[in-house]
Amino acid sequence: MYYSTIADKIIIALAIMFIIWLYQHYWIKPDKANYAQILVANQAPIKINLHEDKKFNIEGAIGKSIIEISQGRIRFVTSPCHNQQCVHTGWLTHGREIAVCLPNKITIQMQDTQEYDAIVY
Repeated sequence: MYYSTIADKIIIALAIMFIIWLYQHYWIKPDKANYAQILVANQAPIKINLHEDKKFNIEGAIGKSIIEISQGRIRFVTSPCHNQQCVHTGWLTHGREIAVCLPNKITIQMQDTQEYDAIVY
């Protein structure tokens, strides 16, 4: 029969605390985005700097969507789709956030400085 010592309990507690810290540091708090990528069906991706305030039109599958950039954030202002879910998404500010207008086939993806696609152990 094996009995754990005080040292074993300390090491296990430190390992658990380290795992919790890693989770919070790398998964919970996304960084502020530096740029956004706009994807439109059958077109090359458009990389947008979020530090320039402006509005512009993007021609999608069913019409024009107006996209606004202000103070390091981006959003759909209007879109020709019926339900306006993309507009109701609101402002995107952090990395890995996304807004999609499916009927118009336009996607806004926020990109932070750390571009992790996956972490494999």
